[in-house]
Amino acid sequence: MDLPHELIVGVVECVADSKTLASLSTSCRFLHSLAEPLIYHRFLLRSGKEMTKLERILWSRKDRMAMIRDFDFACDGEKRQNFSAMVALLYGASQLRKFNFESPNCNPADFEDEDQWDKTIGRVLNLFSQAISGSPGGHFHPFKHLNTLTLHCNGPSSPFWTIQKNTFAIFLLPSLDNLTLSCVNLNAEIRKFVQNEHLASTPLKALKLIECNVNHLALHAVLSIPKALTHLEIDEACHNLVNFSVNRSSHHNNLFAKHARKTMDALRQQKGSLASLTYGTTIKDRTPTPTVQGGDEVDGAFSEFTTLQTICLRRSSPVFERAVMTLHPPPNLQTLTNTGAAPFTDFTHDEMYDHLIDDPECPLSIPFLRAPSSFIPASLRTLDVIVEDSSRSGYFNREHCRKFIEDTTKHLKTANSIDLRAWAQDSPSRHNFFPPYLHGEAEDPRVRVYNPDEGKWLSRYARPAPPRSGFTVAEERNYYPLPI
Repeated sequence: MDLPHELIVGVVECVADSKTLASLSTSCRFLHSLAEPLIYHRFLLRSGKEMTKLERILWSRKDRMAMIRDFDFACDGEKRQNFSAMVALLYGASQLRKFNFESPNCNPADFEDEDQWDKTIGRVLNLFSQAISGSPGGHFHPFKHLNTLTLHCNGPSSPFWTIQKNTFAIFLLPSLDNLTLSCVNLNAEIRKFVQNEHLASTPLKALKLIECNVNHLALHAVLSIPKALTHLEIDEACHNLVNFSVNRSSHHNNLFAKHARKTMDALRQQKGSLASLTYGTTIKDRTPTPTVQGGDEVDGAFSEFTTLQTICLRRSSPVFERAVMTLHPPPNLQTLTNTGAAPFTDFTHDEMYDHLIDDPECPLSIPFLRAPSSFIPASLRTLDVIVEDSSRSGYFNREHCRKFIEDTTKHLKTANSIDLRAWAQDSPSRHNFFPPYLHGEAEDPRVRVYNPDEGKWLSRYARPAPPRSGFTVAEERNYYPLPI
């Protein structure tokens, strides 16, 4: 070829279609050397049959297994799985950079008993401790080079699984910078697993805890490990508590309402690097601010978070709002977001909360800015309020609600140069189980309901396209180029 090698390399790296890559790999030795690693770069596997076939093809070619960079085991609950093949593939993928795992029973809710769980999901989770200690078999160290990890699992006879001594190694992976865990119990015993050499030792940048049961001591232990965390999401268990008969523990969740100072002590470990914070409360965290015991302890709690630019609150937590906005908010805060069924409702009328959203005269207030002695930093530019409205009607059709939003939008823009944006989104309660799945039910997009520039409201909300049930055939073929 007369083209420069650098140009050819750039073109080949942009090819996503597996058939095209296969054709290129048979053209000449140079293109073969470029295309073959991309053919084995990533795999999406849903069934034991696919795992068995891939293991059989690759096990005799360790060089090809080492080419794998992205494994996605989104197990189909209606198909038989082969966890032995799955573990073997993970052992062989010694250069794996990204791993997504969705257990087969977490979505159908047909949870295994403890013995069966240990033989299946437990086998996969046990690999993480080997990435720290080294595997007994020799040079294979699963997950040693892993950058991105997502685990959507269930536990034995439960929608929740628990971080224990062997799985605590997940937080210690030496190359991991992006971690997402869902449906996990973070218990106080985690602090026993943290050694002095673990403190501020990992490169983790982004941590998402979705639909999790979180304890104060566990949160403190987990946040003591990263050197400089930039993005943190703590989403307490909510939807699974509604959809399943799960006993709620008094030792988990409602972190700010139960003990704001302990929660802030945990967060302050990352005050020098945290840029984005999302906090989602569990069911009915609606303690009115005036009655919070020791509420003044959180005033100005985020004042030392100089890098914090984005804060999101899901559902309702007056204490969290107070911690963010009272007296001394984060000095470089740019965006605030509040999501809930009735986020404009004045939470000081909590004793009537269940009736307020149907009351045409219910008092309204501005999320975050309603905190006592709130102070608006000069850096704040956007306040997004997202109403989870499964009917796509009621809340924004109330005249007094519309007038409140119109007046508040105008005032904030004029006085503080802040854009108040009102959005609607389907309520997660319409789903059988909580979103998101790795390749299942997608969250509905937000719809902006008021355009202040034109002074117009949407007369009716446009229904978005139905949530996808997974990849299209073409997408899955590209993502899963099973070798022949």
